[in-house]
Amino acid sequence: MYETRYADNRTKLPQANQIAQFTAADALAADRQLFSSPADITFVIVGNVAEDKLVAVNYALLRINQTL
Repeated sequence: MYETRYADNRTKLPQANQIAQFTAADALAADRQLFSSPADITFVIVGNVAEDKLVAVNYALLRINQTL
């Protein structure tokens, strides 16, 4: 359905044998490649936000990223 709906031949649904071969190490490597630098991620925050709470969340996310 996804392939038909979006008609993008670059995105194929994985086959069962591909999923079976995908390991936790593969997932971690992909995550590190995509999200290794906070500079590559853009967040848009809408609404009333307490700046001190936002800064605390930012530091928590940076600590999590450093442990990966």
